[in-house]
Amino acid sequence: MPVLAVMEVESSGEKREYRFPTIPFLNKNPQAQERYGSVDVDQGAVSHVAGGADVMRPGIKSIRGAFDKGSIVLVRDPRGLVIAVGIALYSSGEMNGMTKGKVIQTVHHVNDRIWKIYEALSKA
Repeated sequence: MPVLAVMEVESSGEKREYRFPTIPFLNKNPQAQERYGSVDVDQGAVSHVAGGADVMRPGIKSIRGAFDKGSIVLVRDPRGLVIAVGIALYSSGEMNGMTKGKVIQTVHHVNDRIWKIYEALSKA
């Protein structure tokens, strides 16, 4: 079972290699979520973010943990399930002071290529 994914991502004009946990692993191992900052989104944002959209500040209900710009951040639905993993475009402190704009660039979401690889390998 794949626990981590590795991907080169361009964020804020800079290419960088990111290592991040897969969503199925995170949801099966909630203690692993404690290593990362996270945001809880409202129900209206769930279908968009779960479909791969970036996270906009108005859709965030709460911000958990302290994280810096460029950090891996987990995106959770109202039930507490991780629906996406993204890169913070602002620090948690900056996000708390914002009311609009894109704040997290989504790099992994439910039913994406990484999710499907995880599912295929889990069945093998």
